[in-house]
Amino acid sequence: MQYARLTTWKNPSKLSGLAFFAQLTQELLFKYTSDGYKPPLMAVPSLVAEAIHVIDTVNAGLIDKQHVEHVCRELALRIKNDPVVKEMAPYSASTIAKTLKNSSTWTRRAHLEKLKLHLTPSAYKQASEVVLLTLLQRADRKRDISTVASHYFSNLMHLGYHETYLYAQSRQFFFLRKAGITKVADVGDYFALFPLEYQQYTVLFPLNSLMVEMIEKGGLDNITVESEGGSILLDEARKHGMTVKDGGAYGRMESVRARDVHSAYEAAVDYTSSLTDYLAFYHHKSALSPPARAIVQNEQTGKSRLIKMAPKPITCCPDSRPDSAISRTITTLGQVRARTVKDVEQLTQALALHAAAVRAEDNKGQLLNLWAALETLVSRDNGGNESHIESISRAIKPILLMTYLPSKLELLRKDLFRWDEGACRKYLDLCDGERDTEKLVHLLSSKGNEKNLRKLKADCGEFFLLRNRIFEIESLVTDAKTIRFALLSHWGKIEWQLRRIYRARNMIIHGSGTPGGLRVLVKNLHAYFDVCASSIISLLSKRETGGIDDSFVHSSLLWEDYYSHLEEISRSSVDTGNSLVWFKFDFG
Repeated sequence: MQYARLTTWKNPSKLSGLAFFAQLTQELLFKYTSDGYKPPLMAVPSLVAEAIHVIDTVNAGLIDKQHVEHVCRELALRIKNDPVVKEMAPYSASTIAKTLKNSSTWTRRAHLEKLKLHLTPSAYKQASEVVLLTLLQRADRKRDISTVASHYFSNLMHLGYHETYLYAQSRQFFFLRKAGITKVADVGDYFALFPLEYQQYTVLFPLNSLMVEMIEKGGLDNITVESEGGSILLDEARKHGMTVKDGGAYGRMESVRARDVHSAYEAAVDYTSSLTDYLAFYHHKSALSPPARAIVQNEQTGKSRLIKMAPKPITCCPDSRPDSAISRTITTLGQVRARTVKDVEQLTQALALHAAAVRAEDNKGQLLNLWAALETLVSRDNGGNESHIESISRAIKPILLMTYLPSKLELLRKDLFRWDEGACRKYLDLCDGERDTEKLVHLLSSKGNEKNLRKLKADCGEFFLLRNRIFEIESLVTDAKTIRFALLSHWGKIEWQLRRIYRARNMIIHGSGTPGGLRVLVKNLHAYFDVCASSIISLLSKRETGGIDDSFVHSSLLWEDYYSHLEEISRSSVDTGNSLVWFKFDFG
């Protein structure tokens, strides 16, 4: 969570709904935000199209029919909780849910086609803006604002807008523009930054000598080679130090149809990568990497700018400093080597595949290697008649659920410290606990700390997003029933995303198309693998289990114990603070 000050706003306290939305854009669109606070991969219009595609794929005999049940269940839930869809859909949410859950496949598909006509991405964008304009005038509708905003940006990215562009435009509009923000209606100018019409772009980028020779000999219409001359774009490329090596030149792609400069650049990168993929089949010795930066010009306005390649999604994650990484590696090697040869080989192979994913340049390579790493790591027990994806889901479920609350608390702690560590520590030091996260649970859940918690919320001042996050986590950790519901809801989302990743993996392997949202899928899969691998390494290091397979069994028993504990507390109506979060569980 980033703290952007509202220095250009007039009376932000009277515009708290809009200020909350503005601060939310910086969290939703920042590339290093934790997955739990990013927009979902798909808004409802995209989910409808996905459900139709999954039904067709099942009917073709390519995947198991259980995938239809999962996508329809996810779609029904999202429709139920989406205020925008309620305004657009031809039927009530309950009628749609009933049809999706209880009808034949043929009826479901016919119903989905009807929904697809009403819930187009373009219409959804416009309806979302109308709903948001109403919600932003209310200070008490932050949950709905968060939901609609999250789905709004998911839909914009589905329409072709790049996350980096959306983030930059949001930051400029809400926090840097000189005119400032004076009223809720100003958000109309913000929505206008994302028109439905495509733009045409020219993209100029460096080419190596092999690519230059291939383009000149092949006479490719899409790219022209420019090595000399004094065009404005060439001058700008040289000004930014975008030089070419011996035998190289500049490639120029014109009439690139895209929503923004970043999407235009990625379209050019995708096209050149497809060329280098063919070239690499016949020539293996020279490295053929996509252009790391380019000059992109809007052909309508004539404006141009330097665009750099976005970080690989697998690198947009929590990371250790080099010195810390070295120390942790040495410690892990010393502890794990004492295990059986089978466990060492299994873990080493999984980490090798993870490393291959980190080195992979393209999103497809990252996803395939990460999936192989997860398959290598998880338990070999297939649970009888389970499908492959069901077996993997069952194995990793306990670990991902047991680490959910601790990770949310750690994120809140980091957000608080990033905002004002001194002020936060003043309140945490008054609470019981060894670790800051334990103290934070007591601050949020103990009745003896209610006064200090109110003061902390008041201290947040105009940081409306942080105050709202404190309210969210407070309501979560103080009630066992709420925790149970949150955990099961979280697992539903993970299970749906795992199946989506699995289908994407199948699409890539079987050459049946390019999956959408690969950057998001890679980030999610990387997070799942990292949590599971770190937990298994911790259990092996502590010698709490007999091996990797036994570690998955052990985590499953821990989860059963923990969930039973939550059920007991729910029946007794006793809130016990830390025991709700940490009961019998600490992977270190």
